[in-house]
Amino acid sequence: MKVKELVNNDTGSWKTDLVNFYFDPHVANQILSMPIFKNMGEDKCSWKFTSHGEYNVKTAYHYIMESLMDNSDLRVPGTWMKIWNMKIPQKFNDWYVFFGCNKVEEVWVEAGLWNFIQDKLEIADGFVDLFFQLLELLYHDSLHMFAMTMWCIWKRRNEKLWDDVETQPAISIG
Repeated sequence: MKVKELVNNDTGSWKTDLVNFYFDPHVANQILSMPIFKNMGEDKCSWKFTSHGEYNVKTAYHYIMESLMDNSDLRVPGTWMKIWNMKIPQKFNDWYVFFGCNKVEEVWVEAGLWNFIQDKLEIADGFVDLFFQLLELLYHDSLHMFAMTMWCIWKRRNEKLWDDVETQPAISIG
């Protein structure tokens, strides 16, 4: 049933008998108390979890994760908004990185960030801890260089793995 089927187009009022028939008294009274606007467009589905009313998987996932299930055990503390607010290319969203390889160390040295990373590597309690320590330590330009270098390392790794192409560190960052 569509809303327009409950409206008398001639009088511009609710079809009270239909509203009372299809809905329980409490809901029917709420419907009948709503004003009817003359210029009603076509009915359409609207997703209330986006500002434009269109459904997308991202907002459905967010809704499920935040509303329908307990995800407290999945949360990792840290300043995540600092990551998501960074103005970097979209392709960086698929980030993975490692620090324990000589080839990767060369890239960090070339980027001028190895000293920061090396100091934190010794005291960090795993990757997540290291990552957030570096986010707190680095500022605007260094932070952007850190993010882009992580992406370059991942790209360089994929080029070697899939295409057997080994890129020099300076070219990886450039």
